[in-house]
Amino acid sequence: LLMEPQRTNISIWSENMANGWTANGSSLTANFTTSPNGLLNASKLTIGDITNGYIYQQNITTVVSTAYILSVYIKSATGSNVNGSIYAINSANSQSFTATNTWQRVSVTGIASATLSSFYIGGFGSLSLGEDLYVWGAQIEAGAYPTSYIPTTTASVTRNVDVANKGGISSLFGQTEGTIFYDMYIPQPSGLGTQPFASMTNDAGTLFYTAYVNNTLSFDMYIGGTYTFALTTATGLTAGRNKVALVYKAG
Repeated sequence: LLMEPQRTNISIWSENMANGWTANGSSLTANFTTSPNGLLNASKLTIGDITNGYIYQQNITTVVSTAYILSVYIKSATGSNVNGSIYAINSANSQSFTATNTWQRVSVTGIASATLSSFYIGGFGSLSLGEDLYVWGAQIEAGAYPTSYIPTTTASVTRNVDVANKGGISSLFGQTEGTIFYDMYIPQPSGLGTQPFASMTNDAGTLFYTAYVNNTLSFDMYIGGTYTFALTTATGLTAGRNKVALVYKAG
């Protein structure tokens, strides 16, 4: 399961970037080629000014001291590798990329220093004219890592937190003792604060409640529906795959 937090794509016209992004020393042509979703809706970015050619979205509302990440799918329009950069938070943060003949998603993160920020795709100083790009799927979201793509048109779009439920599995859990095992992939464990992760309930109420607490995993245990005690992992979670087991026994 791909379980993701709530996120909002504040980049408008994420698929028709020719409509939502402003070109400087360059041009955007809408619906030029097939995008990663299989539709003819990716834009062509033609660079007319190698030194100052770029596209941008400006005056994006941001919260000061909050991390924002720009991600976009790019592809070479000529079959030759094309080098460029993307920029977050008024060019304060950049990430270089090499576009090939295969779609790839590139991203860059920055910390907002004002309530209005700009995001750019450019940095083509090493190009030759005619080495153009295809672009699609722009996403600007508050967070330290990019989540799965959220399409937008005229306004921002929010994807709610993912929730999965499974009932009818009481036979799998011992009433007096057992082990609960978590095998999970975490893209970015730090900076999450406290986030609910998983819980188990029966007719009497909650049995276990698990949450991220900063960089650890906390298990809250309930007996007869009443909170009894909590256990917290001794070491922090790491970016990537984590395995955690909780063993319980009566008494």
